[in-house]
Formats: sequence, structure tokens, C-alpha cells
Amino acid sequence: MNLFEYSPKQAFDGLFSFSFLEKKRVPSETETLLDGYSETQIKIFARKEIERREEQKNYSMFHIEKSLIEDLEDHKEEILESDGDYLHEFVDSSVSVYYYDQVMIFANNNELWHLEEEFDAKDVNQYIANVIYQHLSGVAHEWLNEVSD
Repeated sequence: MNLFEYSPKQAFDGLFSFSFLEKKRVPSETETLLDGYSETQIKIFARKEIERREEQKNYSMFHIEKSLIEDLEDHKEEILESDGDYLHEFVDSSVSVYYYDQVMIFANNNELWHLEEEFDAKDVNQYIANVIYQHLSGVAHEWLNEVSD
């Protein structure tokens, strides 16, 4: 390196490089985790994660209650005209008929674990469905009390 070919600043920078003081970027755990995967594989991982989150949302009691209340609000007039006689139909339609869905709802919502089931259940699946129904029935009756006041 011929220092006379460079400006004084370039020569100084060349001789006294302080690059060791600069912080080098450390890759995040996610970046390291994804090393070696193609862009297509990463997109597939992302799609599966989105699907997993949507599935969790489907089994969230918050979202099930929200959907029930939206249905009740949509049919508010006819429910109030019948003094809540049709309330059980809305609650019943909010409980999935599929055992897998019922088990996943029960497993993902620990507030259901402590409910005492009031009905005679022949098996675990019926017990779980009854507990979910009992919980949603409470939510629906609470809604009815609020709107009828």
C-alpha cells in the first residue's frame, strides 16, 4: 500500500482501522434456526404456524363466546319476544358436534376444568360437551339479563 496515493483521511483510515470497535450483528435465534432451509420451506413453516394460530383461535372460549353473543345480538328481538325461550338453541348450536373439537376446546380452556357437570354423562365426551354447554348457557343467560334490563 503506497500511502502517498491516498488522501490523508483514507491513509489514516487504512492504517488505523477501528473496525474492531464496531458491533457485529449477531443473527437472531430465528435466523439461525432457519439457516439451511429454502425460501419455499420457510413459507410452508409460516403457513403452518398461521394455521396453528387459527386453530387455537377456533378453540378459544373467548372467540366461541364472542360468536355466540354476536348470534344472540343478531336475533335479539325474537329472543326478547319469546322471553329467552329460544336461548338454548343458540347455545346448543355453539357447541361443536365433533368430539375432537370438544376435547380441544376443553383442553385449551382451563376455566372449564372446574365446572361441575349437572347432567348425567355416559362417557367423557358427553361430560365435556355438557360442561361446554353449561358454560355457554351461563354466558347466554348473562347476556339476556343485560339486554332485558
